[in-house]
Amino acid sequence: MTPVAVHRPVRPLGRLHIAGVDVVIAPDGVPHLIEINDRPLLLARSAIRVDGVAPTRGAVDALAVDLLAAAPRGEVGVVLSEAFALPGGAEVVVDQVSSWRPVGADAFVDDVRIRGVVEDLDAVTAAVVCAGGRLRVVEAAAAARLWTAEPDPTGLPVWNRSQIDIRWPGPVVNHRAATALCIDKLTTRRLCGGIGGDVPAVEAVAHSAAPFDGAGPLVLKPRNGSGSRSVHRGHWGELRGIVDAGAGREDYVVEPWIEPATLADGDRDYRFDLRVFVVGGTTVGMLARRAAAAMSPLVAGSPLSWLTTTGRVLAVREAPAGVATTDGDVAMLPGPWLAVAAGLAERATAAVEDAAQLRTVPPPPSFAQLHAISGPVRPVVLDVRAAA
Repeated sequence: MTPVAVHRPVRPLGRLHIAGVDVVIAPDGVPHLIEINDRPLLLARSAIRVDGVAPTRGAVDALAVDLLAAAPRGEVGVVLSEAFALPGGAEVVVDQVSSWRPVGADAFVDDVRIRGVVEDLDAVTAAVVCAGGRLRVVEAAAAARLWTAEPDPTGLPVWNRSQIDIRWPGPVVNHRAATALCIDKLTTRRLCGGIGGDVPAVEAVAHSAAPFDGAGPLVLKPRNGSGSRSVHRGHWGELRGIVDAGAGREDYVVEPWIEPATLADGDRDYRFDLRVFVVGGTTVGMLARRAAAAMSPLVAGSPLSWLTTTGRVLAVREAPAGVATTDGDVAMLPGPWLAVAAGLAERATAAVEDAAQLRTVPPPPSFAQLHAISGPVRPVVLDVRAAA
């Protein structure tokens, strides 16, 4: 049976209550932890179906249930990331099924990340409202300014999708401490080093020494980064120039390249990885992310062939035959692969949750700092309208 929770008890809100854990399955079936995302996208696509049971929205339904259980007045707060703004003011309350959409000339409606945010907001709004609740959506800057550590008269539980420490006295998903740990790839790997499965070693880049004795190929990425930004693969001699060019602006980490298992689609094979959604410590859904280009000598060195975030996002089902294949928009994967990926994701999330409970950590990098290399960033305005 696919290791996901269709029927799941309510869980109290934790410091890392929801996470998207990226896992690579090697050809021998061993799962390798890549990173933990505390603000994962595409929750709405984590629908699951097990042994004929009616599908759910997976991560969306689990999160909505837990938030509403912590909301004595039936109101749930959502703090937008710093990349988004509201057109009519600092916050909006939604009490009916509604649709969100980007507006204005700078909406970039074809951007997959903006589409993912809109899909998730639509799904979370519907889940909360259909359960009899209300959604209070707040801009990040306004939350930091208006919400303080004073006693909370509303009991409002908050899903904080920003990196701002809002200092809200009520329950917050996810806490600033967990965000700071997740966004630091070096710290995350070190925290998860003893959880079982395979947590690949990662090193901070030293300009004077070749990491891992110069063995390769290697993967180079920003220590504090997201969205596959500035991720490179190659031997150290090829990567060192990138590190030198970013000196003083960016800290990098490097790790050995892990060759993923492949997903067959007709007569072509694609590299892929898994995004495992964990809510309240339990796996509630998965997605498969496939490279844009099939494996071929013609594109062997291209990110389109080796970077799994460049291509299609597929739902995941257990393959009856135990062979990794594609069936339309579904990745059919061996049950043992799904089981080990879920177990590794849950253990990794628990390790970060425990650390976030115990440690006092510095604030995570701001949105502006994380995107400094890309130049000025203007927030995307999101509007909401009642569904027809």
